Amino acid sequence: MINKRGAEIAIGTIILIIISVIVLALVIAGFAMGWGTLTERIKSFFGPTAQSVDLAITSCMAKCTFTQEHYAYCCNKFDVKGLDPNKPKEVTKGITCYQLKHDFLKDGGLKDCDDSFCNDYPSCKETA
Repeated sequence: MINKRGAEIAIGTIILIIISVIVLALVIAGFAMGWGTLTERIKSFFGPTAQSVDLAITSCMAKCTFTQEHYAYCCNKFDVKGLDPNKPKEVTKGITCYQLKHDFLKDGGLKDCDDSFCNDYPSCKETA
């Protein structure tokens, strides 16, 4: 019978070395870039990030225009970055297009959207 124990130790050692190199690279990147920047990059890699105001307005106008997207306009929540011009990196979390228009962009942006169809979704129309 062949002794396979040596091969298992070598594979385990290789896996341990790979994991150690990844952890070391993350620690070095964290100290070099700053932990906040590193966590933002990791989060953006694994999931959606906050939209810019311009992208949010464009997306909401498209949802307003197409009848099939009216529910999304009134009810779907998303995060928007830079609603406050004095704090461009601040993220406003969990707002709908309806809230964006009525609570944040009262003087423009989505003024051409007649969102009276949101009356069909009263539970989604709550303002922030």
